[in-house]
Amino acid sequence: MASPSHARGRAVSPLTKREKRNLILGVVVAIWGAAVLVAQIVASHPRSGGAYGAGQTAGVAFAVVMLAIGVFTVAKILRTRRN
Repeated sequence: MASPSHARGRAVSPLTKREKRNLILGVVVAIWGAAVLVAQIVASHPRSGGAYGAGQTAGVAFAVVMLAIGVFTVAKILRTRRN
C-alpha cells in the first residue's frame, strides 16, 4: 500500500513552519467559533434586550466570522497541499 504522500506518484513536501502555524491557528479559531455558536444555541436563558442583548448578538456575529475564517484557512492550506 502506498503512503498518502505518494498516492498520485509524486511526493508532497512537508509543511513549512508558516503553514504549520496557520493550520494550527485555523483549527483553533474554527473550533472556538463553533464552540461559541453551540453554547449560544444550547443556552437556556431567553434573549435579553438592551446592551446585554446587543453584546450577545455581537458575540454570535464574531463567532460566525471566526468559524468562517478558520474553515477557510484550513481548507486553503489543505487545498494547496493537494495541488
